[in-house]
This record gives sequence, C-alpha cells and structure tokens, in this order.
Amino acid sequence: YPGYYNINTGQLRSKYYDTFVQRIAPFSVVRFLQPLQIDAHPCDNGVQYNNVTCIHRWANRIPADYIVYSGPKGVSYDAVIQMANDLNFDPWINIPNAVDDAFVNNLAVLVRDNLRNDRRAIIEWGNEPWNANPYTGPYLTNMGPYLNYFDPQFPGSNFWAGQRYYVRRSLEIFKIFDDTFGSQGNRLVRVLNTQAGYPFIGTKILEFSRDPQIYNVNGQT
Repeated sequence: YPGYYNINTGQLRSKYYDTFVQRIAPFSVVRFLQPLQIDAHPCDNGVQYNNVTCIHRWANRIPADYIVYSGPKGVSYDAVIQMANDLNFDPWINIPNAVDDAFVNNLAVLVRDNLRNDRRAIIEWGNEPWNANPYTGPYLTNMGPYLNYFDPQFPGSNFWAGQRYYVRRSLEIFKIFDDTFGSQGNRLVRVLNTQAGYPFIGTKILEFSRDPQIYNVNGQT
C-alpha cells in the first residue's frame, strides 16, 4: 500500500501496481485472510495463539501509518477499507480469534465511517473453525471446553464444544456490528464458516446459531 514511484522523478506513481489492479478487477468481493495474517496473529500478551488467555486489543493493532505491512499482524484495516473504496469491491474482513469487545466495536466504527456507502462489508470471525491446523481451530478446541460449551449430542467432545463457542462468539461480534451500523445494517454480510466436504458440520453450525442456550438477544437468537 505505500505505492510505487517513478524512478526518474521520485514522484508517487500509484498506490497499487498495475498488474494487481488488472487481476483484481473481475472480482466484486476480496477476502483479506492472508493480508490480515488471521492464521498467524500473535497474542498481545505473549502467550501461544491457542491459549485461552490470548488477547488482541485495538490499541495494539497495525495502524494506518505503520512503517511496514509485512509483519506478523499483517496490513491495517484502514488499508483494507481504502483499497476497497479505490478499487470498487466489497471487502471480506476477517477478525482475529481473541479480540475483546472494544476491538470489535472500534473496528465496526472504522468500517461504518470509512467504507463507501455503496459497498458492503463481509464480516467473519477467525478462519476455518473446523480445521485442526489453522489458527482458529486449536483455539476453539481449548476455549470451548474451558467455558464448558459441551454439546449434549456429543458430551465430552472438545471439537463440538469449540464449534458451539465459535457460533456464540461470532453472533456476539455480529451483534456489535449490527448495533454500530444501526439502520445501515444492509451494508453488512455476516459469515459463519463451515466445511463443504463435511455437510454435517454446517448443519450443526446452523443448529447452534438457533439455540437460545448458546446465544440469545432480547428473546431472539
């Protein structure tokens, strides 16, 4: 995002490489999983990413004017929004696992106030919660049992306890975005991630999303 310069004049030529702009042009939605380093986001408090005490705070995010975007926390959310505005696509915004509510609220305000009104924001917490290898899966299989989110259908299963917590926290995050956007809620798309090759996981995710014992807002799931 720093752009590139004319080697003869030293003047900024463009924010983006021409080849990048050409290749991204056909797409109406761009997912920022890797640029935001969602699968490798270090904890602010120095613990392992799958530790139940891991935390990500807004004050420790990558700011817009940070010197590099190639570090372990990736690019700034400001850059994601600006790119979406400049290149005319809807940004798919992934959120790190262990964010607190203040982080989510600040991100929601940033998106609401800076993304063009004719663009939608696709919101997803983590990545591939069903996968034991990426960052989110191991975090969930620790956090779900820690919070006693065991599924009655599969008692004692750390995996399903993690999936139940995944739905709970995702819905909490969606609610914060909904409250922040208010009447502009049509600018949001909310994503619950599942596995196409194992449809039963998707069935359970939807079941959990309708279970008031997992999450209930004013009497409604």
